[in-house]
Amino acid sequence: MSTDRPRRVGALIHRELAQVISREMDDPRVELVAITTVDVSPDLKNATVFISSVGDQSASQTAVEVLNGASHFLRRHLGHNIDLRVTPALRFRYDESIQRGAELERLIDDLVKKPEDNQTD
Repeated sequence: MSTDRPRRVGALIHRELAQVISREMDDPRVELVAITTVDVSPDLKNATVFISSVGDQSASQTAVEVLNGASHFLRRHLGHNIDLRVTPALRFRYDESIQRGAELERLIDDLVKKPEDNQTD
């Protein structure tokens, strides 16, 4: 099996899930959810969907719980709309990389500003 196949299947799942979450799920807890990455296992049986959400950590955790609760509905939808031999089981997780990136950016900005504060003209 090609090592590129899980990446391509992940891209298909990403596109389809983004559409179904925004158009067919009427739950206000997932209105402002964005899919950041979909990691598909090499055997194509499992997919981990990373999401980000506007709001605090508890709102994001709630969105993850709602999507995990709706994973059977979403998997069934994928099975009807994507031509795959086996539709992967879906597991949703909060993507902390955006938050970590913002924290690192803040730390770098603090380091850059410190030498400027110490300079005397």
